Amino acid sequence: MLDLKSERLSLKSIAALKFEELRMLDADPDVMKYTSKGEIRTEAESKVWMQKILNHHKTHGFGMMPFYLTNSEVFIGVAGIKYLENTNLPELGYRLVKQHWGNGYGTEIGRLLINYARNTLKFDKLVAVTKPENIPSQQILTKCGFQFKGIDFYYKTEVNYFELDLK
Repeated sequence: MLDLKSERLSLKSIAALKFEELRMLDADPDVMKYTSKGEIRTEAESKVWMQKILNHHKTHGFGMMPFYLTNSEVFIGVAGIKYLENTNLPELGYRLVKQHWGNGYGTEIGRLLINYARNTLKFDKLVAVTKPENIPSQQILTKCGFQFKGIDFYYKTEVNYFELDLK
């Protein structure tokens, strides 16, 4: 069972993922405006998304996972490494509950996952994408060492594409 910890955060195994927590993220318009569709998900769409997360873990042995404040059950969001749509490129991804934005948790979980990708998964490179208007997420990626490489098209939308060399 995978449990990764930083100073303030604990990334739990996929077994800890609760539908209600994922649903909380999916139902928040401020969180979802930065996803591919830019809209909240219906409950049925959230169930499909959760199944995709579970399938990715089953197929690849890694993926999105829930994270919490260390030594508590305070849900902060989901984060992980998954394959970028229609590629074999490992992508760093994260979504945080809105009330926890601006506390440095995105950068902290990003750095934890970068170490996991480098030292455990043995990847040579990570990628990340954001919507062009998602400046806070781009700042997190830059703080974590990612470099902006240009505009691309993934998840049915135009995105800013970032890379991080892990060698």
